[in-house]
Amino acid sequence: MSRSAAKRHQERHRLDCDLPAQLLAPQMVSGCRLKNWSPTGGILRIPMALALGDHLSVEVMLPNGSRVNFSAIVEWSFPELNLYSFHVKFADPEMAQELTDAIVQQAQGQRNLST
Repeated sequence: MSRSAAKRHQERHRLDCDLPAQLLAPQMVSGCRLKNWSPTGGILRIPMALALGDHLSVEVMLPNGSRVNFSAIVEWSFPELNLYSFHVKFADPEMAQELTDAIVQQAQGQRNLST
């Protein structure tokens, strides 16, 4: 697979995760969880109602203690489960890669624990 084809595959492939997060906008809300991620979108569990099309500013806490921020737009919701799918509007490419790498490392660590 060429380098550009591999990058496109990675951007479309969503990774399951469970990382602490908080909304910074439209209002400050803690207790959120990033449940799924790709550099183009993902799923957040948020303990408040959001509307389709809402613009979000999100901060995710990585296992190493660093924080990654991105902005997104709500695409669909399962409000009864507090789940909201989003499309990434802006994420610094280096920060997006740091988040992706942390999720992959977390998943590999969990697989190693289960073997």
